[in-house]
Amino acid sequence: MFNEAYDNSQYISLNAIYSLFKEKNFNYNIGSKTTNDSLSQTLIYSNPINKTEKYVINILNNNNIITEVPLKNTNYYFTSKHTNISNVYNYMKLHIS
Repeated sequence: MFNEAYDNSQYISLNAIYSLFKEKNFNYNIGSKTTNDSLSQTLIYSNPINKTEKYVINILNNNNIITEVPLKNTNYYFTSKHTNISNVYNYMKLHIS
């Protein structure tokens, strides 16, 4: 099994992202995770009032994270690639505010 090095800053950033969405009363789901200790996972945050408004964070590894954010007033999503979880937090903060 492939074990990735656990970085405490990764956990802090994931917790900050969780708090960011929780403040807006979004629902949280882990879409997929290979093992309990794996960094590789898909996180889905959805608006309970508008079910089509969902934010997807697909963490492939520490340096490869793909996000999907809804475009306002459309049924389309914008997909982007990030190289660290801190950038994802800043990116999500811009879009959820």
